[in-house]
This record gives sequence, C-alpha cells and structure tokens, in this order.
Amino acid sequence: MRLGAQADALEAPVRVALTATAAPPVRQEICRRLGLREPEVVIGNFDRPHIELSALRVLSVEEKHRELERAAAEFTGAGIVYAATHASAEAAHDVLDDEPAHARLLFRPEDFGMARHLTSRSVGSSVVARVAERLSTGRELDEFTPRQLTAALVRLVDLGAAAWLVDGEVHWTGALSVAAALRASSAETERENEVERSRLDMMRRYAEHQSCRRSFLLTYFGQRYRGPCGQCDNDARQASPSSASEPFAIGGRVLSDRWGAGTVQRYDGDQLTVLFDDHGYRDLLLPLVLERQLLRAV
Repeated sequence: MRLGAQADALEAPVRVALTATAAPPVRQEICRRLGLREPEVVIGNFDRPHIELSALRVLSVEEKHRELERAAAEFTGAGIVYAATHASAEAAHDVLDDEPAHARLLFRPEDFGMARHLTSRSVGSSVVARVAERLSTGRELDEFTPRQLTAALVRLVDLGAAAWLVDGEVHWTGALSVAAALRASSAETERENEVERSRLDMMRRYAEHQSCRRSFLLTYFGQRYRGPCGQCDNDARQASPSSASEPFAIGGRVLSDRWGAGTVQRYDGDQLTVLFDDHGYRDLLLPLVLERQLLRAV
C-alpha cells in the first residue's frame, strides 16, 4: 500500500505490476495504489479450457460436508479446497482427514489474521476522524491497532489529505481540512461498499447461472467469450446456445444518466451486465435499456 509513495520518492522511472487474475476493479485499484499514469495494461488469456466448471447447491453445512467427502472419494491426485473462513477450512480439514488421502491446512491460524490485515479496505469513520485529528496536529498515533491505523492512513492518503514519505512515515498535507477529509472518506466508504456488494452479487449469480459458466467467468474478467465451452455442467444440459442482439460491444464504454460511465461485461439472454466505475456491477434488462435509451455508447 506504500509502494506508490516509495516509488515517487525514489523517482523510479519504470513500474511493473503483475497479477495472475484480476477483474477490472482490481486492475484499477492496482494502478491507483502504485500511482501509475497512463499505464500500458497487458492482459493475457484467462481461459483454462482443461478445467471443468460446475456448481452444486446444498441446503446445510452437513450436506456440504457430505458432498465434499463424496467428491474427495471420487477424485484421484492432489486437490485444493478453498474456504471463506479459518473455521470453515478447519471443518473441511476434519472431514477430509478421515479419508485415506491425508489432508492438511495450508495456512496457520496466525496467517489468517495477517491476511485480513493486509487485504482489509474497510475503515470506520470514527477511526479516520481520530487519526486525521491527531495527524493534523502532530500528535502520536499509538492508540490504534496496526489494522486500524493502516486502513485509516491509506484512506487519508488516497484522499490527498496525507502522504507517505520514503521512510514509511506519513505527514498531513493540508490539502483538506479534517472535516472535509471526513466527508470525503464517508463518501468513499459508501462507494466501496456498493462496489463490494455488487461483486458479491456477481458471485451469487455465477453459482445460480443457467448458461455457459466459462462465458460468465471470462467476461467477469473482461475477456470476451461467447460460449458454449462444452466443459461446464450447464453446457452438458443444454443442446445449443440462444442467440440475442448485442447493441453494445462487450468491453465497450457506455454512459448512464443514473450510474455514470461503465464498461459492458456480458450478455445473458435479454439481460446486460455493466461494470460502472463508481457503482459496481449492474444487471439491466436489455429491451428496457433500448426502449428508454438508458445507455449511450461513448
């Protein structure tokens, strides 16, 4: 989170950021964090055609564990089970550890705390207020936890109210008053929460999706792929894909009077998904969009 400021202080002429997979919002954040100006973005092929995609709905934790047990019994070779929480990872480990193939946790309990600290972007307004007030008056910042302090400082730096020094210290820039910084921080928190909710909704939509899963996944990452792929559970149940009108190019920029600028992500029958810069993912009914001229190509 401090790399951009350190690169500025060192007058680094070239900066390179590499990531295995990143959806457009993540790519934008990387550019912002590193202070990249007009970067050359090189995107490879996200497709992994040898991987079969499927989703299975369960109604309870017990049913999920039974399905995990069944899948492990049918599987040959090594595999990885991802879990949302440390407790879920331990529960999956306990289920699989009784199998003939030994299972082990890839993370220690303390690693999860560090991961949450490094990836957390949420920060309470009261913490930002206290950090801003102390920073602007030159007082010590020793009453906060490392996680609280890092999140608050990153927020203030993003707003321009504070700036990193090359030695890792932070100073108050005076570009904003404390009150103005708090108002800007509240607005940014609201925007981030809206984008995060839309990303979670996209995960739910992937699980409930009835058409080609590979098409859904690749267009989420900004790669055009019409499908069918023939390598997902939905394609195995469908005879042929349905064709629909695509008045806006996938990957093209559009403008909405309500949500501002965005990028067309995918079509799904008469539904259009757009990733708006400041409001995240939105699913729009295509006939209504065309009838009321809700989007304009830019």
